[in-house]
Amino acid sequence: MERKPDSAVIGVFQPPMEGQQHEIVPQIRPWVRFFARIIDIWLTQFLLFGILVVLGFTFAILNPRFGEAVIKSLSNIDPTLDMIITLMVSLLLLAMIEPFFLSNYGYTPGKWLLQTRVVNPDGTNLTFSQAMNRSLSVYSRGFLFGIPFLSLITLLIESSKLEKEGKTTWDRNGGHVILHNRIGVPRTMAAIILLVIIRVIMLFFSDLSGK
Repeated sequence: MERKPDSAVIGVFQPPMEGQQHEIVPQIRPWVRFFARIIDIWLTQFLLFGILVVLGFTFAILNPRFGEAVIKSLSNIDPTLDMIITLMVSLLLLAMIEPFFLSNYGYTPGKWLLQTRVVNPDGTNLTFSQAMNRSLSVYSRGFLFGIPFLSLITLLIESSKLEKEGKTTWDRNGGHVILHNRIGVPRTMAAIILLVIIRVIMLFFSDLSGK
């Protein structure tokens, strides 16, 4: 199936969301991309947490003794180790989910909220295989599989490349174009509120399960 272009002019910024007025903004925005990724990661962690809660209740109903043993084992995990494992699993899960959004819409929930879009030079959305390759490259080369400390170094390296060369490794290799539009105060506040809500809910249920 032939994909229709989403922007009319190659090399000229087009608003990432339909129905908005054309507005030129800086196109090298590492912090916007970083926080868009953080939103996606936290949403994925929230999804993962929800899946674990459902599985926990299911096991508790079907086999109370086994469910209680699983919950007890999970509650005894060192908090730091738990945080590392959760991040690594969430990053892998996001790498599996993200291609669906990029190939169909050109953005993820976090990118949509912060007015960022990933497209080909002709304005078309990435194919699913292109999006998958990009997501796996971000997961492996950007976050280095979520390995503590080392992932911070790789992220700083890629951020430096973005500021100096205009593109990260995965976008340069894939030939992708990142489009930014003005975010505005309402979306900025919405992003902050969303992150706070997610964290409060997760902390509430974590504390509840610990009891």
